Amino acid sequence: MNVSDKYCNGTVSGSAVVTITPAPDVTISGLEPAYSKSNQMIPVFGDPTGGTFTPSLLFARDTNFFLPA
Repeated sequence: MNVSDKYCNGTVSGSAVVTITPAPDVTISGLEPAYSKSNQMIPVFGDPTGGTFTPSLLFARDTNFFLPA
């Protein structure tokens, strides 16, 4: 097989193994449909654990908190 980019041309051989891991089913619990911005810290739980919340949450004592303000 021939390959090239803007820097050089070349040849390659061999094979690749591609593994596709499906995304997990994700649930988030602890949230209500609406909040007043005067509410304090609201604990939020996700399953499976990990991942990234957007916007980011406050993390304290092994719990993520949503800040309505």
